[in-house]
Amino acid sequence: MKVTMLLSFRKRVLDMRPSNEVLVPSILVTLGAFAMACLSSTYVYLIEQAVCRKHFMVKDPARINGAGLVDEESCKIPDIQAQVASINGIYMFLAFLPAFLFTGPYRQLAKVLGRKIVIFMNICGFVIDSCFFIAVCYCYTVFDIRWIYLAPFLWVFGGGTVIFQSLLYTYISESVDSKHLSGVLYKLRAVQLLANFFAMGLSAYLLRKNVWLQCFIGIGTLAVMMPITALLHDHVAPTKEKIPSYTFFDSDSEDSEDCETTTLLTDSPAPTTKQTSILITLSNPLLENMTHTITLFKQIIQSSPFCHTTMLTYFLLSFANAIDNIFAQWSSLTFSWILADVNAVNSLGTLVSFTVLLSLPILSSILKPQFDNCSSKVDFFMVKASVIAWGVGVLFMALAPTRKMLIAAVVVGNFGAGTYDALRGFVTGLLGGKEEIEQFYVGIGIMETVGGMLGTVAWSAVFREVVGMAQWVLRVPYGFCAVLMVSVLVCAVVLGRVGRRVTKTRR
Repeated sequence: MKVTMLLSFRKRVLDMRPSNEVLVPSILVTLGAFAMACLSSTYVYLIEQAVCRKHFMVKDPARINGAGLVDEESCKIPDIQAQVASINGIYMFLAFLPAFLFTGPYRQLAKVLGRKIVIFMNICGFVIDSCFFIAVCYCYTVFDIRWIYLAPFLWVFGGGTVIFQSLLYTYISESVDSKHLSGVLYKLRAVQLLANFFAMGLSAYLLRKNVWLQCFIGIGTLAVMMPITALLHDHVAPTKEKIPSYTFFDSDSEDSEDCETTTLLTDSPAPTTKQTSILITLSNPLLENMTHTITLFKQIIQSSPFCHTTMLTYFLLSFANAIDNIFAQWSSLTFSWILADVNAVNSLGTLVSFTVLLSLPILSSILKPQFDNCSSKVDFFMVKASVIAWGVGVLFMALAPTRKMLIAAVVVGNFGAGTYDALRGFVTGLLGGKEEIEQFYVGIGIMETVGGMLGTVAWSAVFREVVGMAQWVLRVPYGFCAVLMVSVLVCAVVLGRVGRRVTKTRR
């Protein structure tokens, strides 16, 4: 019996190895997660130092050391923290703009140049964006900190994070059967979180020692990613690739054998395959790009219940998740931590998420017989369980009276780490075919971007207003977020019902 169990466990562990077709995009996604964590974990610190330096340059110049830095504990006063929240909120909002405006056009460009070239361009844009941000902060005698507002616009070259994620996840999804997709995504997210764990642990050390070395490591990781893109393989010649029609089954026709279909591109016919000038594709005016994105929104709203329920769920998740942008400041101010300590707490949460995601594929295989061996049902169960864990963690964070309780709340919340991947696996399993995946993921990416943009503005504005108030008022943003997670759970339940109708209709 024990031998059988050991052999079964060994088989499950071996099955966790990625195939060659998903290895290269997985490496790029993982390195991208490490670079992003390395760089983004310095941003609040650098902004806070800039505002703090400007404040004490007038009131007490002796507090500024030879490197132009100020003791972090001196910066935890309401006036400084309110300015930091405002500047960081505006910067994070602007960081979403390249993805919001250019996702559609760069997706079309990927069909002309090939995906791997667009991914290479995207990484170059990330390097340019990051280098400019770091240069503004390093050359503080030359630039005012608000020059960082220009940095996101430099990522117009490449289209922003959504294009990077959606194209790489498309590579992976095309190479994996939909029944096994959620398991692959769990493992991939687990590896990303392990990369985040190392990045945040490194940040917890380097923010105390040398923040510029941390920035250099982040940029160096991006440089390593560039030649790896050459290993990606475009399965179809880019100039001959047919742009798929984006079709969904209309779940309203529940009792009909011949179900109606609606498309995301409801107002225009499916594009035909033709040679497209690269110059024309690259030189589309900004107004046309905005119109393209707005049209996508209109088409999402007019599409099938399955489509817009999915998009609404991702929007609410991203809106709620945007509260992470204030976590460093909020926990630092509420519990009197320096930012290096906050990064240490984040690294612990990341380690918990890694463990959870690594366990989910095995847990899914154990639970599968209980759900009639249906992968879709298992994924949906994981979605609900993950959302509940995430919501409970956020609620505990709002109520935590001590540092230890906050750490426990962070741990509980990270048990919901599988939410996005379980939802992606559940939804992908209901699509009509692989040709729909790329466009569907782009739609999800746009909704995540909009949710992130609005969430960043909302949470930053609320936090800015409560800075300097009573301790219980400081906890209001996380109380609101806990309520929002209830809405996410409701949407997930509705999506499950719509999904069952889609499945029934297809039979």
